[in-house]
Amino acid sequence: MTLPSEQAYAAARVAGREGVLQESSPPGRVSELELQARIYSGEFGVNWQGEDGESIAIRHFGTWNREPGPDFCGAQALINGVEVSGDIEIDGDVRDWEAHGHSGNGAFNQVMLQVFFRQGRRRFFTRTRENKAIPQVCLGGSRTARPVPVEAGGERLDEARARCLIESAAGFRLRRKSGNFQRAVGLCGPDNALFQAIATGLGYKNNKVPFLLTAQRAGLERAGGKEGEALLFGLAGFLQAEYFDRGDDESRDYLRGLWETWWTIRNAESRLILPEDAWKFSALRPANHPHRRMGAL
Repeated sequence: MTLPSEQAYAAARVAGREGVLQESSPPGRVSELELQARIYSGEFGVNWQGEDGESIAIRHFGTWNREPGPDFCGAQALINGVEVSGDIEIDGDVRDWEAHGHSGNGAFNQVMLQVFFRQGRRRFFTRTRENKAIPQVCLGGSRTARPVPVEAGGERLDEARARCLIESAAGFRLRRKSGNFQRAVGLCGPDNALFQAIATGLGYKNNKVPFLLTAQRAGLERAGGKEGEALLFGLAGFLQAEYFDRGDDESRDYLRGLWETWWTIRNAESRLILPEDAWKFSALRPANHPHRRMGAL
C-alpha cells in the first residue's frame, strides 16, 4: 500500500515512462561474491517469478558454501506451492552455467534454482548432468526490455511541489529499507539482521559490501565472543604484517593483542578472508577509513 505522502513520488515513477525514474537498478559488472552477499542478506527479496512463470518463495537460503560447488547448499523454497529443498547457484550471466562447466559436474545435480542478473536476447536453459531442467530466476532486466529515453526540459516544479516530491521520495526509501530489514530478519533472525545492517552502515558508501561480507562470515555470536575483535579484523584481511610494521608503538600494542588471538584461529578461517581488492581505501576521510570503522564494529 502506498501512503498518501508517497503518492507524488509514486506517480513520478510511472507517469508516462515507467522504469526511467527508479531507486535502484540491476547490478552491473560486479563480482559474484558481492551478488551472493546481497542476495543472502535479502536485498532482492525472497519472492520471485521464474523464467517460465513459476512462483518461487525462498524459505531459507541454506548454508553459504565456501568450497567448490553450488553457492548456497541445503536451501528451502516453495515452487508453485510445492516444498523443495536443494542448492542454489548464483551467476552474473545465465550463460555462466555452461561456461563454468556446471552442466557436466555432478556436484551441481542437486541445484534446484539458478539465479542470474544478465541474459541475452535468446533464451538459455539450465540443466544438470542428468539433463534435468532447473528453474531459473532473472533478477536483472528482461530479454525484451528497452531503455526509455528521458525527454529534456519539461515543466519546472515550484518550491511546494518540489518539497512534496522530495518528502514523498524519502517516505518511499524508508519503506523500502524497512522492507529489506524485515526480509533479513526472516532469513537470519533479528539480532544478526541488525548486526549486518550496522556493519553495512559503517561501510559508508564505498565499503558497504565488504563490511556486510565480514559480518555475515563472522556472525553476531562469534563476533561478540572473546575472539570477536580479532576475528572481524582477520576475516576483513586487515591483520597483515605490513600493517603491523607501519604502525606506531600504540598501534603495535593494539595489533599485537589481535595477532595473538588471530594466529590460533587463522587456519580454520583462511577460506573466508576477504581479498585486499575487495576494499576501497582511496579518497576517504580518516574517520571513514575501513580500519577505524571495523574497530567501531
